[in-house]
Amino acid sequence: MKEYYLFTFDSTHYAIKAQKLLSDLDPVTMPTLREISASCGISLKVRPEQMGAAKTRMEEQGEGWSLYHIFQSGKEIRCEWIEGETPK
Repeated sequence: MKEYYLFTFDSTHYAIKAQKLLSDLDPVTMPTLREISASCGISLKVRPEQMGAAKTRMEEQGEGWSLYHIFQSGKEIRCEWIEGETPK
């Protein structure tokens, strides 16, 4: 089973800003998962061991993002909303 965290964004502007903010943590830019419908379509994937630093920086950045904990086993994906904009 794979486990990672996913930041989603209200706009492409927020996504690009976050990518620069987290660049030293090597986030992976990816399309937002179909299971998560509310976002601009761009997400940042962060490894569990980088989550603490990433979340702290994103909280300092302010609004415009949501955070999900993702569990993937084969083709099955489970998304747990953690914080940020309430999922629709």
